[in-house]
Amino acid sequence: MTLSARSFFVLALLFSSVISIPIDGNAIDEPQDYESHAPDAALIDGEDGNEVDEIIDLSRVATELFRNPDNDTGKILERYTPETEKKNPEELGSYLEGDMLIKKAGRNGLISQSSKWPGGIVPFVIRGSFNAREMDTIERAIKEYHAKTCIRFKPRSSERDYISFENDPSGCWSSVGKIGGKQEVNLQTPGCMSKIGTVLHEVMHALGFLHEQNRYERDSYVDIVWQNIQSSTRTNFDKATSTTTNAYGVGYDYGSVMHYSAYAFSTNGRATIVAKNSAHQNIMGQRDGFSSKDLQKLNAMYCRGARPTSSNQSRPPYTSRPTQRPPTQPQRPRPPSGQYPQRPPPQGPYPQRPYPPQGGGNNNPFLHFVGGFINGLFQDGGNYSDTTESTQIGQPRTIIPIPREPKS
Repeated sequence: MTLSARSFFVLALLFSSVISIPIDGNAIDEPQDYESHAPDAALIDGEDGNEVDEIIDLSRVATELFRNPDNDTGKILERYTPETEKKNPEELGSYLEGDMLIKKAGRNGLISQSSKWPGGIVPFVIRGSFNAREMDTIERAIKEYHAKTCIRFKPRSSERDYISFENDPSGCWSSVGKIGGKQEVNLQTPGCMSKIGTVLHEVMHALGFLHEQNRYERDSYVDIVWQNIQSSTRTNFDKATSTTTNAYGVGYDYGSVMHYSAYAFSTNGRATIVAKNSAHQNIMGQRDGFSSKDLQKLNAMYCRGARPTSSNQSRPPYTSRPTQRPPTQPQRPRPPSGQYPQRPPPQGPYPQRPYPPQGGGNNNPFLHFVGGFINGLFQDGGNYSDTTESTQIGQPRTIIPIPREPKS
């Protein structure tokens, strides 16, 4: 069968459209493939069956939650040394339970409820003056959410509701759930950036989660040692009620990134929380990363009770060429060994592109963050590794503008 030149041209165009996949900002909006399991999430659906915002009840804590940041907390955190402290930095605040706050400024009154982020899409901006290492910590935290949940953080364009990563000298704090408009995730530097788990913790608040040790059934798992707690912070250990919280059927989690450390708000250096099962005593308060139950709750709340088929599974990386030849294309036979001369390998390793640029790595940490984050996010489709990064020649970084609000 003979093809005309015109037919051949049309077929060539069709084939090129198949093997060339555009890379754009919409890539992060695509959900992962999740396998279903018995859902525990009590989502609120509309009459047409479509998911609507799930309400997060804040009535129990609304009065204490609604206040302004203070610099006294910042001054305490300035003296924080993670190598010697038994507490986490977010446990040093004067706010509700140490780090939960809805900023009064710009709001007309108490907020007694918040909601989920629709579709698990969270627009964000970077407003704080973070250095390159701190930007990298934020980037790695976002990659953890993308690799292990269906939640997607996207650079804000014109969305009304969004989170703003900031580092004002007022401690580590966040609001709870989507409260409408701009809402801060404050990460005072360097104290709040000593471990990735503190960033994960504050973002989980912004997604709608409360502290683990305040669950209504916590007395079956831990003992609160009231005499060791600072008198002014005892309300931080009040239990929630079963009607105002939802654990999505996931059991109590000593290793949750949302659990206090054993010495939180201690007045005498002694433990304030003691695990009934002593094997879990040293796990409480870990800030190294998500626990498996953290991920179960996140995916139950935002993915309608579904979970990834593996902890690091995501969709295939975006590429400009097929990973295999089309099945209809014949394979070219391999020549016998020694028939053709072999091309000698290049001398020495391939040169690495320094990033950030030598001598100016910290001059613009925002571009360092955007360069690494966007390249990983859009070019390999969210399939991340904690230790590798594309810096070889021939794999250019894609930098797009992310709105950055001026300091007020």
